[in-house]
Amino acid sequence: MKPAGLLTGPNASGTIGDTLTYAKIKGQSTVKNKPIPTYRDTTKQHDQRSDHSDCVELWQVGAGFDSADKLAYNKAASRDPRPISGFNKFMSLYRLPFGSVLVRQLFSVVDATVAAPNLVITGTATKNTVSRIVFYDNAGVYVYEKAFTPAMLAFTISVATALLPASGYFRLYKNNVTDVGQSGIYPFPT
Repeated sequence: MKPAGLLTGPNASGTIGDTLTYAKIKGQSTVKNKPIPTYRDTTKQHDQRSDHSDCVELWQVGAGFDSADKLAYNKAASRDPRPISGFNKFMSLYRLPFGSVLVRQLFSVVDATVAAPNLVITGTATKNTVSRIVFYDNAGVYVYEKAFTPAMLAFTISVATALLPASGYFRLYKNNVTDVGQSGIYPFPT
């Protein structure tokens, strides 16, 4: 990419001398070292790129994805302290490190709303297997967990707000015993 104008000021963007890249993400200017790829085309890199492409395609054409789903991810991204988009939030929640099929997330489009006296979590799953939801406070301390089984690839979980801290986060696990296949982090208020 060629630099767009001078690389000074709040609107700097582009790459200088194949070393520094200037960009503006959600209104914040950033400067990064240009990455230099090593070990191109290893099996692991090929799997990672293939998995990434599959996820991008899912976001673009969707497998049941619609504008409401994308709106939910955009809403989740707006609550994230990092300057990320709904697409970035989707990728971080749908894909786990190294893109292995074994750790591919089971859950998608998760939303948490307060319907006093409960916190209600809804979402979709790729399988109807016994799963669990685990709640943590903002410091990452375990608070509460509950097993559930999605029905028809969808789930709704109600938890009494009295059991939870005023705010925190939850994770979903595709196994009700171990931490295999954990989802991303979903913040919640009560």
